[in-house]
Amino acid sequence: MDINVAVNVTAKARIEAALAAFREIAQAAPSVQTLGDKFYALRGSILAATGILVAFGASLKKAFEFGVLGAQVTQVAESFNHLVKVSGTYPDLLNRLRESARGTVSDFDLMSATMTVVAGTTGDMQKALLDAAPLMLDIAKAANILNPALGDVQFMFDSITQGVKRQERRILDNLGIIVRLREANQRYAEQMNTTVEAMTAEQTQQSFLNEALRVGALLIEQVGGTTDSAVDPFMRLTSSVENLKNELAALAFPTLSRVVVALTDLIK
Repeated sequence: MDINVAVNVTAKARIEAALAAFREIAQAAPSVQTLGDKFYALRGSILAATGILVAFGASLKKAFEFGVLGAQVTQVAESFNHLVKVSGTYPDLLNRLRESARGTVSDFDLMSATMTVVAGTTGDMQKALLDAAPLMLDIAKAANILNPALGDVQFMFDSITQGVKRQERRILDNLGIIVRLREANQRYAEQMNTTVEAMTAEQTQQSFLNEALRVGALLIEQVGGTTDSAVDPFMRLTSSVENLKNELAALAFPTLSRVVVALTDLIK
């Protein structure tokens, strides 16, 4: 068996064992009355659940922090899937983002960053930003290859998306993406058969996005037309571990959520 597969199977088995013990706590909680009786009746399950988690290298506190992470992962995934559905962007947007990142950024971070860039936008502009997200990620990888001292791919992607959304040239300038607004607006106005003065706020934002993508594509050419990097294998390992942790957290979330409610009732 592949070592990564073996580790994943073992980790999931231990999590499932802990969850089984926690389920016993949640199911038994309503059947006991006084706080002393409650603890006495549930002591075996509590010790079993805690013991399993400690053996797995986690404390009870860490277990519930794990549950919080699971809630966050679940919520982000649901929100991202809803956004993709209602926006009309590519149905396989997450896969496109994964391909652009070359597996170097976790799914949670990809979805979070993408939703951040479209927060507060609607309609055509929202769809344009979502459609452009994979290319912006390609540009982020190219910028990281050209100047890794500025930050990792995740930082570059966040910077590009925020720079585009806010139309902040200084943010993009730091990454080597020089946007000249006058030229960008003139070019867009000609394409739309209008004048710069008549352009709407949304058209101005679209103009900025188009220019950022055009200049960013030059960065990709500068690194040889490919965004593969020598550090990618190491970053892929990091993101794979992150994805596994998030997957396990999402798996544990429903049960841990019920346990939190049960334990809260215990101390009332």
